[in-house]
Amino acid sequence: MKVMDQFEFLVDGVILSGAVFQAERRISFATVFGRGRSFTRLNCAGFQDDASGKNAEFKLSRHRPTQRRDQELSVADELLQANQQFVKNFDLGDLAVRPRRRLAVLACMDSRILFERCLGLHPGDAHMIRNAGGIATDDALRSLIVSHHLLDTQEFIIINHTDCGLLKVREDELRQRLTDKMGTSAGAPAHFHAFDDLQENVRQQIRRVKSHPWIPNHIPVRGFVYDVKTGALSEVEAP
Repeated sequence: MKVMDQFEFLVDGVILSGAVFQAERRISFATVFGRGRSFTRLNCAGFQDDASGKNAEFKLSRHRPTQRRDQELSVADELLQANQQFVKNFDLGDLAVRPRRRLAVLACMDSRILFERCLGLHPGDAHMIRNAGGIATDDALRSLIVSHHLLDTQEFIIINHTDCGLLKVREDELRQRLTDKMGTSAGAPAHFHAFDDLQENVRQQIRRVKSHPWIPNHIPVRGFVYDVKTGALSEVEAP
């Protein structure tokens, strides 16, 4: 039996990947893993066409899960499986600790935005600091200070985005909602840093960064808004 090809396909909204094996005239598919809750394995079998040498017909058969529902893989377990594939071709071990492009980016944590891709960055190019809203919180400032003074970054950019979860949120209403839901109040976080004006919020973060006494005046700090519908960045005029 030999591996003929590798494949990836979508079934019921679930991505499956695996390899094609050939044994004599029979071709069978064995999946490596499938991300989903309805099954743990899916096989596809067919026979080779005598004349053309191509696959003539395939039949899909679903296998029942080998685990009970309460024993299925968590997302973290799925990520660990993905990491096992990642390490097989890992080639980033020689990257320097200092970012190659001497840049630090403060941005929102929004899952729709892969800033490395939209900015053309590669592993080892820049520090990426992300939190809810892309806010220059005390912890974000801590990271920027470390980034510059210990790891020699020389330029900062701040990115907020359209359709942000914190846009138009009222802090008092959010805090009350959480208190009602959890049955208790909490002292931390002291602020969620919700905002009403996207561009003004970017300007406020620029001011916070530039006004910190441990961030030198020569460090340029620029701000942008990312449009989640188009992928475009628009620069915000500095305060």
